Amino acid sequence: TARVGDTIKIDAGTFSETVVINRNNITLLGKDSVSTTIAPGAGNIGIFADTQSGLQIRDLAVTGGSNGIKFISVSNSKIIGDSVGAASGIGIFLLHDCDSNTVKSNQVGSNLTGIEIQGDNLGSGALAGNNNTIDKNWVTGSVQYGISVIYNAANNIVRDNTVQNN
Repeated sequence: TARVGDTIKIDAGTFSETVVINRNNITLLGKDSVSTTIAPGAGNIGIFADTQSGLQIRDLAVTGGSNGIKFISVSNSKIIGDSVGAASGIGIFLLHDCDSNTVKSNQVGSNLTGIEIQGDNLGSGALAGNNNTIDKNWVTGSVQYGISVIYNAANNIVRDNTVQNN
């Protein structure tokens, strides 16, 4: 069991599971985004966190499943140098009240939507997704949208991304 502040180093291999992060300040560090793969299987999420802060997801591949990496109400976290693809839903998904996160230098391909920040779709603004940075990602082959920022998500920075064939 991981403790607050731990770095979990994941060696090369394919891991057929969902990784659930339920502590603050956890780092998941793969060998690299080609040889360390999380493959959750159809209908499952690759990496999931709900209401944590200070997370880092680095140098992992996530392939298949419903969503590659899904954060709900996660703040001050980083998703950097990962490869996320073949999700039937969203590759990297920041949902409801995800604030001050960085999504940088990832390769995101062949998902329904590549990267999405989604606030509160009920219009109350109570669960916004604010002050996130989407920077230097490569997003290709998404069925619907390459990068989507919707529903009361404000003050987000989307810059220097390559978005092709979406």
